[in-house]
Amino acid sequence: MTNPFLAKDLVFIRDTAGGRALGVGDVVAAMGCSRRMAERLFSDGIGRTVKDEIERVRFAAVQKFLRTTSLPIAEIADLCAFPDESSLSRRFLALFRETPSRWRRHHGREPPE
Repeated sequence: MTNPFLAKDLVFIRDTAGGRALGVGDVVAAMGCSRRMAERLFSDGIGRTVKDEIERVRFAAVQKFLRTTSLPIAEIADLCAFPDESSLSRRFLALFRETPSRWRRHHGREPPE
């Protein structure tokens, strides 16, 4: 990626999306450009929409918690800004074709970094 503008915004998403509700509008506001420009920069730069990148980062945070902690799914949902455990579980199942609990069992626990 050669666009420093985009790189800064990817860091913003990485640092923010895992711990609080973050929407496309928040990213666009942080970028200081139009939504259309933001979407084009993301699409050209990383091949994903802003929303897709936010979701990717959120679920990476969920997976990290599942791998490295024994926190209950409800607490992970709260930490990753999902409305509730059910919302997290439904979306996780749709994306990964298994529940968060089953994913945790299959992927084992790793020590925290």
